Amino acid sequence: MPVPVTVSVQVWIKALAVQEADGGYSVIIPALPGCVTEGDDIEDVQRNIVEVVEGWLDCQHDERRDEALRSMLP
Repeated sequence: MPVPVTVSVQVWIKALAVQEADGGYSVIIPALPGCVTEGDDIEDVQRNIVEVVEGWLDCQHDERRDEALRSMLP
C-alpha cells in the first residue's frame, strides 16, 4: 500500500454571519453540514471560522479515514 503524504492547502470557503440582537454573530458554513460558530465581532468570527473548519475537517477525517483507505486498495 502506498505511504500517505501530508499536504497543506489553502482554500476559500463561504461562511454566513448573522448579527444577533446582542451584537454578536452566529455563523454557519453551508458547505460543511453542521459546521457552525459564533463571534463577538467580525474579526472574532474570522478567527473562529478557521478553528471550527479545521475541527470539522479533523472529525470527518477520523470518521472516514478507514473507509477511504479501503477504497484505495486494489
